[in-house]
Amino acid sequence: MYNKRYFKKYALLSLLKCYSNCLETMLVDTTEYENPDYQSEELSIGLEVVEAITSRQGEEIFISYN
Repeated sequence: MYNKRYFKKYALLSLLKCYSNCLETMLVDTTEYENPDYQSEELSIGLEVVEAITSRQGEEIFISYN
C-alpha cells in the first residue's frame, strides 16, 4: 500500500505534466506544509491532496496503521 506522501507527490506531478510547468516550483520546495499540502506565494496558490475512499476503507486504514 502506498503512503500519503506518495499520493501527494503523484498528484503534484500529474498537475505539473497535464496542466502547467510553472507548478515545478512547488515540486522542488522541501517545506513540509500541513494545510494545504503544497503552497506557493509566488504563484498565489495552495494545493490540498485528498484520497477518495469510503468510510469503511478509512476505518480499515485507521485500524491497520494504529
